[in-house]
Amino acid sequence: MMAIQPLLSLFVAQLIGGYEDVAFYAGLACSLPPFVGAFLAPLWGMMGQKRGYYLTMTVSLLGSGIFIAAQSTAMDFTSLMVLSGLMGVFIVGFVPAINALITIITPANFKGRAFGAITMTAQFGCMCGPLLGALIANMLAIRYQFLVSGSVLVLMGIYVTFRVLSMRKSKHAQAREAAAQSAVAAQASREQRMQAYQTQIEAQNETDDSMSTAIAKDKDHDFKA
Repeated sequence: MMAIQPLLSLFVAQLIGGYEDVAFYAGLACSLPPFVGAFLAPLWGMMGQKRGYYLTMTVSLLGSGIFIAAQSTAMDFTSLMVLSGLMGVFIVGFVPAINALITIITPANFKGRAFGAITMTAQFGCMCGPLLGALIANMLAIRYQFLVSGSVLVLMGIYVTFRVLSMRKSKHAQAREAAAQSAVAAQASREQRMQAYQTQIEAQNETDDSMSTAIAKDKDHDFKA
């Protein structure tokens, strides 16, 4: 987003065919995504709680990347505004998801450094994004900057998707291994109980045989007497 904003005024001037009132139209184009996102941010937070923050971050990255890249095809200011609004629907979901994930998966004694690292990364993005955007626009055209920025977000979304799938496979494998170990332990416990029960029955039978033998001897002795 930061790579696009410095060049947005020039792109808007191209779309409206001149620099008259370009400041007003560029301001509208810049303010529309945050305006839309301000109303939808709570919904993204609710989605993260219900569906998972990794899924929320993936959808946010993919959706915002697609609509940022689609802005490179805008032929007039109206289409640019529509695509900007759709981009605002998705891009606002990334920040709540990443903050929630840091809070959940980061140890308590490392949370401050984790949030500091995220802030540092964001500042580097704010610093390098406009420079790279200006370089791409100078070498190619302003439209290509939208395509490059959107492609980067889509690639990030794909990477997160594969990471989530690999994590789920690992969890499923661990769950199956734990279930197998539990089944083996349960079987061993049943066998031990059965063996103990058989031993108890054999001991009881030996006791009964001993008592029967003793009773028979006593009867035989009494009979002889």
